[in-house]
Amino acid sequence: MNMPRLKLPLYVQLLGWFFLNLLLLMTGLSYFARGELGLSLNALLDGAAGGQIDGLVWKLAGELAAEERKNWDKVLQQVTTNREVQLVLVNASGVHVAGPPTVLPPKILEQLAELRRQRQADRRAEGERPRPPPQDEPLLEGPPPGEGDDASGLQEGRPPPPRRGAPPNPWQRRRGAPKVMVSAGEPPRYWLLVGLPLRELGHREGSPGVLLVISKTISGGGLLFDPTPWWVLAGAVVFSAVFWVPFVVRITRSVGDMNRAARRIAEGQFDVELQTRWGDELDHLAVSINHLAVQLNRFVTGQKRFLGDVSHELCTPLARMEMALGILEQRADARQSEYVQDVREEVRVMSDLVNELLEFSKAGLAEKRRDPIPVELCALVRRVADREGIGDVQLHWRLPDALMVQGQPDLIARAVGNVLRNAVRYAGGSGPITVSVEVTSSTVTLWICDRGPGVPPEALARLGEAFFRPELARTREGGGFGLGLAIVKTCMAACGGRMELRLGSPTGLEVGLQFLPAYRNQRN
Repeated sequence: MNMPRLKLPLYVQLLGWFFLNLLLLMTGLSYFARGELGLSLNALLDGAAGGQIDGLVWKLAGELAAEERKNWDKVLQQVTTNREVQLVLVNASGVHVAGPPTVLPPKILEQLAELRRQRQADRRAEGERPRPPPQDEPLLEGPPPGEGDDASGLQEGRPPPPRRGAPPNPWQRRRGAPKVMVSAGEPPRYWLLVGLPLRELGHREGSPGVLLVISKTISGGGLLFDPTPWWVLAGAVVFSAVFWVPFVVRITRSVGDMNRAARRIAEGQFDVELQTRWGDELDHLAVSINHLAVQLNRFVTGQKRFLGDVSHELCTPLARMEMALGILEQRADARQSEYVQDVREEVRVMSDLVNELLEFSKAGLAEKRRDPIPVELCALVRRVADREGIGDVQLHWRLPDALMVQGQPDLIARAVGNVLRNAVRYAGGSGPITVSVEVTSSTVTLWICDRGPGVPPEALARLGEAFFRPELARTREGGGFGLGLAIVKTCMAACGGRMELRLGSPTGLEVGLQFLPAYRNQRN
């Protein structure tokens, strides 16, 4: 089963490709910057957020080292003032040290075990031997607070330099403290685990502690993740869209104007003139379309004038031939009279063809000669029906008493007459012919519908082309030369309207002559 294809305007496609390209570019840059595929919470700790957390950790380490153990809860509470986070200090085994009592989820316990294994592996790699912490060393691994530049470094949140002669600190093997961010717990919370370089946290070996930063949101009040750069990025994207929209709209508008102009040219309306103002390739294409319309107009007008001249010139010799055949028929015997009748029938067919060619050329050449005027449509249609001599064919009238449209009376009469003749010729014996009017706010459509055999669906689009006839109509008995609907189409174009064709249900052909209401012309 074929799925319907989504049809989008050109400007939507252009803007969609622009944003898709921007998204792919941002994703690629993110992958390149992190050196990994996929997104993780730890990626948020790179950059400014990681530096801010490092500053908080070293400042907190200095304040805890300067306070007694019983005051650590107060220190953690002061640090979290005006922040949407909760600070809890535990040792490397997950035992609570300071801060509000918190039940650690299994996922957090697994992360703590991983930190312990990592620290032990680092010790084995450097050949460090475990030793008990000296009783006279401060809690902070580094210089004690209050010694000149070192103290100022703690206040500004910078990590202190290592003390001379001190053993290497496993938590300072890279810039910043080790950090891991996960989502765990019920309800889910965001947990940030940060190594805190403190001693005497309940282990004989003096293993460092772990600071737990717990937040309900991923931003943590700006500590875990600062959304400001993303808002700036969103603003840049919006600005880019606003910056691109006029350019895209101009391109799509030009393409739309060219599409409408090409459609009018295909319908035989060559009075198109596309505007040019930028001098780019689209303007060059517009100039070419304007030139094409002018050339086609000259060609088609010349062709119609040629047909009119030839038809007019053929009328005189055909009339003479008919007169001569009439005289010859009076003098011929019974055997010769039969041949004269055949020749006279052929001359009549030629005369009808010439008359239709002359009518077709006149309708085309009159397209731009006169401006439309108000015409009373319903009365004109009834007069045409009486003039055509419908005979025994039944007509169903569904016309209002008065209805004014724009056009030329003679052209409208010619169009209506051709449609009625076609309906009588091909469907006169199949049932009544219905003549009705459909009125909307912007158009008035005269419908002439029959119940005949109609035309094949594939031939419906070509009806109205000069000399085109469906296969069912290509007989001498059917009559016609494929110019009837072509004349109707040309007359309607000259009146500022159009011809519409559709198949009847279950059979038949429905021809609609669409006009502009006369009040629009009166208001203008």
